[in-house]
Amino acid sequence: MNACPPGPTLCSVLAAGAPGSRKWSQFGTTFGQNTGSGISNYNAVNFEASRHFSNGILLDANYSFSKLLALQYIATNPVVSPNWQYDYGPASQQPYQVFHFNHVYELPFGRGKKFGANMGTVADTLVGGWKISGVGTWQAGQQLTVLAGTGNSPTGATSNRANRTCSGATSNKTLGQWFNTSCYSVPALINPSAPNPTQQFGTAGIGTVIGPRWFSYDANVQKPFRFHDRVSLILRIDAINVFNHPNYATPDVTVSDGALFGQIRSASTNYIPRAFQFSGRVEF
Repeated sequence: MNACPPGPTLCSVLAAGAPGSRKWSQFGTTFGQNTGSGISNYNAVNFEASRHFSNGILLDANYSFSKLLALQYIATNPVVSPNWQYDYGPASQQPYQVFHFNHVYELPFGRGKKFGANMGTVADTLVGGWKISGVGTWQAGQQLTVLAGTGNSPTGATSNRANRTCSGATSNKTLGQWFNTSCYSVPALINPSAPNPTQQFGTAGIGTVIGPRWFSYDANVQKPFRFHDRVSLILRIDAINVFNHPNYATPDVTVSDGALFGQIRSASTNYIPRAFQFSGRVEF
């Protein structure tokens, strides 16, 4: 909380009691933290379509388009301006688009169904009573902030951001270059001739880069086998990530990382490759 006022000399090398270096010279360099809390702005529109279970089919789908703007949880300039517009932007934890869907479908085969209503016991045991269900999620990528990566902000409170000279958007996203890295650079020094000079505040805003989208679809197939009025066996096959769709981690958003800047080098920590699980359950 006892940050330096922006100046030509690196804040972290100035003693707490140095003239003009701290607002409260009688305290240490960091004796607390001022958080920008209680200021946010959320707007959203939601759509949902559903079909209640009828004729063996249940469907539900919902879509949300939202925007959550808030202050960074640590103020860049905590003493002079703790609620600075510079720290205000889209919250990375809130994807701006989310689409969910789920379904249940009882296949129309077997006794009492549309096809094979009068089939024999053996045939009904093999092809009747199958049910397919699933759940899927699609959501927009995380909104990321590009950092300089070469030191703190001019107040010494947080990491400094990069400079931004153009939008950074590209129509040809690849894992090797997820956005236009030439739009970002390390901020210039306030006074290059000063001892341990510090950088200017970076001009890049909050959340200017959109990370990879997320998609997953899990499904299961199950079939009951009744052996007695009170005893039945339910066989089930679960498929995780049915389409084996890859979900990637966020790109490198630190300018000073050089050739790695803008690259995606791994899968998301929440990504699970396609997997199958077979199970059985006896009910009595």
